[in-house]
Amino acid sequence: MTIGVNTISVVVVAVTTVISLALAYRGNRYLRDNSPGVQPFVWGYFMGWFTLTTLGAGLVLLASFGTLTHRSDAHILSMVPWAVAVGALCIAAAMTLRRQRWGLVGLSFLMMNPVIWLVNVFYLRNRWDELRVGPVPSGGKVDG
Repeated sequence: MTIGVNTISVVVVAVTTVISLALAYRGNRYLRDNSPGVQPFVWGYFMGWFTLTTLGAGLVLLASFGTLTHRSDAHILSMVPWAVAVGALCIAAAMTLRRQRWGLVGLSFLMMNPVIWLVNVFYLRNRWDELRVGPVPSGGKVDG
């Protein structure tokens, strides 16, 4: 019996979802303990961790199938847009994990999913003043 690509995809998404949820709740607990005056940020943490874990798993799978070792110049040039997209997603995810509003906006846009866009419009509307350019300082005091 061979394992198909669809089976591997489902397993990767399931595992990265569980890991991302655990990290999101852990991050939110840390936020609540250190900054009691701020709103929960589970969804933002989940989006950031899910992006990073999924990209990491994808790179591991590409490397394990030998896709990254193909050496033709045309193949390397075709990887440049993908590398730029992965880099942009990683930067936006890291900014989101630091509770930076533009990181969450960028991550939402880069996911290219209208359902995510709609959810994040309402999510960000409730937290826009709280999320700032930098991370939330300890003690829960938030600049507008």
